[in-house]
Amino acid sequence: MGNLFSRLFRDEDDVPLGEDASNRFLPCITGLMVYLAVIALAAMMLLSHAGVAWHHNLTSTLTVQILPHTGDKAGTLDARTQAASELLMATPGIANARVLTNDQLAALLTPWLGTDAMTTELPVPRLIDVSLHTNSGLDTRALSTRLAESIPGASLDDHAIWLKRLLDFVGAIETVALVVLALIGFAGVSIVIFITRSGLAIHEDVIAVLHMIGARDTYIARQFQVHVLKLALKGGLVGFVFGATTIVIFNAMTEMRDHFVIPDFSLSFEQWILLGTLPLIAAAIGTATARFTVIQAISRMT
Repeated sequence: MGNLFSRLFRDEDDVPLGEDASNRFLPCITGLMVYLAVIALAAMMLLSHAGVAWHHNLTSTLTVQILPHTGDKAGTLDARTQAASELLMATPGIANARVLTNDQLAALLTPWLGTDAMTTELPVPRLIDVSLHTNSGLDTRALSTRLAESIPGASLDDHAIWLKRLLDFVGAIETVALVVLALIGFAGVSIVIFITRSGLAIHEDVIAVLHMIGARDTYIARQFQVHVLKLALKGGLVGFVFGATTIVIFNAMTEMRDHFVIPDFSLSFEQWILLGTLPLIAAAIGTATARFTVIQAISRMT
């Protein structure tokens, strides 16, 4: 392996592979595949992290809604809201029950109804944000029944439907990302096999001469390995730079938006390190594929 990497900085090759058209073809294809792999892997890691955060947030909180009734007298809705808050605080397993203010309700409605949502005649329900103790074991069905029986217009949302949809979405995207990565790897191996076989066919006479003067199959295979390694590293590094730039730009765009729906899409240092290994992995796969292809082809030629 050390001999292989030492040849990276040498221009002398017994098989003149540097004259082949693959000098332009392989780096471009490798760069594109690494770019797609960076995007796919980053999306998988970001959505996996977001899924964990969504699961934690939605399973540790509840929302109670108090609907206004036609003909409610002034203060009736507030009184029912206060009664519901007291019932919640008296329930074991609940850490806090916070009634959202009109300003907070307006902030929630603004993305959907605009900035004048709270100034119209639209009857807006009262919302209570409920925080649960860790491992509270709260029976949400029993609590929902108590609220409905005790407080007119009260309903409980345990976010179960939202959580299932979000986690199903995350799982689907992760599956797609894994399939994309597998297809990228398969395409990369196929392209290296094609280019290596083309090189063998083009330089068949040179390889025959090397055989006659005593060159071993492993020595000839090393010529192709070094050639593929150089080109794959060059293309892979360019693909990684473009992929990283795309991620940074996308993250900057999401930071300018309201985080009410869009989670934080920034990557950790460890995740960047993992993405940075993709060009090396692509080069390693290409090198191993080239060696295997040459050894198999030469063994059939002799």
